[in-house]
Amino acid sequence: MVVPPAIGTLFIGEAHWDLDADGTPVEKVNLCLTFDHRWLNGVAGAQFLSDVRTEIEKVSLR
Repeated sequence: MVVPPAIGTLFIGEAHWDLDADGTPVEKVNLCLTFDHRWLNGVAGAQFLSDVRTEIEKVSLR
């Protein structure tokens, strides 16, 4: 749901462990973006999520 004056809402799920294609455990987070198509198109939304993913992968808490 997008509540004005926002043009989008990003939901970030809880971090969890999953197995990669080769069986290696990796920590994952689900992202879900909803946005007002009058302001953004699908390409812009996908690029935004890609940028968020790139930045999250750079974070190190250690």
